[in-house]
Amino acid sequence: MGTRAGVFAGGSLSTTLPSRNVRVEIRSMRESPPVTSEPTQDAPTDDGVVMQIGEVAARTELSLRSLRHWEEVGLLRPSGRTDGGFRLYTEADVEKILVIRRMKPLGFTLDEMRAAMRDIEVLRDGDSVGPHAEARERLAALLTDAGQRREKLERQLAMADEFISQLGRELA
Repeated sequence: MGTRAGVFAGGSLSTTLPSRNVRVEIRSMRESPPVTSEPTQDAPTDDGVVMQIGEVAARTELSLRSLRHWEEVGLLRPSGRTDGGFRLYTEADVEKILVIRRMKPLGFTLDEMRAAMRDIEVLRDGDSVGPHAEARERLAALLTDAGQRREKLERQLAMADEFISQLGRELA
């Protein structure tokens, strides 16, 4: 079992991970070569890039606190963890996080988001025929609901624009 560690932009990689079956690649925002290491047995088993929570937070424009909270309430789960307990996320995890982030402004509850994520997973799983049709129906209803919520937000934005214009006229 080998380990590798290196330096990335802004600091050094202080955790070395024991090798298993998946490569962890840590990339900086600068043009330096990636630092690679091997993850724990809890890490994802695909050959994709694996990210820690800080990089995921930056990419999704969410706080670490939000990501941790969503995990606590069962809305999302990282694909793996290092021996030190650090969360590891894949590109597929980031896509799930972005779906949740897009639902938030529409005012969906955690339960509604959780149900939507389950139904999306069912649709992506080609093996489930019966649950597939039910998930499709629920997501179709959710699509209608999301459209209505968006229209409500548009009306609210129009009112906000009217208010801003009125204030501008008052101050002119």
